[in-house]
Amino acid sequence: ESDDIALQALLVGGNCLVVRSSVPPDIPIAPCVTARKVKVDQATGALDKLKSRHAADGARLKRFREKLGLPPTVKGTCNIVDDFTLKLFISQNHLRRRKLAKADIGNAYLAANRSRGVGYMRLPESLRERYRDEDGTEMVLMLTTPIWGEAEAGFEWDAELHARLINIGWRQCEGVPAMYYFESADSDARLVKVVDDLLVSESDN
Repeated sequence: ESDDIALQALLVGGNCLVVRSSVPPDIPIAPCVTARKVKVDQATGALDKLKSRHAADGARLKRFREKLGLPPTVKGTCNIVDDFTLKLFISQNHLRRRKLAKADIGNAYLAANRSRGVGYMRLPESLRERYRDEDGTEMVLMLTTPIWGEAEAGFEWDAELHARLINIGWRQCEGVPAMYYFESADSDARLVKVVDDLLVSESDN
């Protein structure tokens, strides 16, 4: 059940299931890897939840591209705050008695724009028999968004987050690309990011 829930979470932003035979022969189909996480109830010690996440197997996809004679993918950079800056950020927040808040953006990569053509990924083994067309043909996932495991996905999400922050009035700090600031007439805020985790420090006004 958790594998199916994780698959449904991928069907956003134009991502959809298509028959494998419809995939152009010159486009590699990424293998799928699934990470499963068990959550235990701290009070009782009983199993509380099993969560799955499907991702592209980037290493095997790279080999498939080589076999097809395709150029290697360009791995873009993703700006994340370094440990020293993060510790300084937190200590300054404490010394100045500012409010501190944390945000985690769920399924962040799926909210980004894919800067390449569409991609394709096989379904996890646990779901391949369940998801077939009426003729019994295997279905694969057509990707119009980035997905975990792709070399370009981190960069594409980083560009999306940057654009959204700038659009609502944040400004990127010079020399610290993973930090942003926001100022109004009577308050200010600072933000640092580690991929899809955000830490915000704001004045008490």
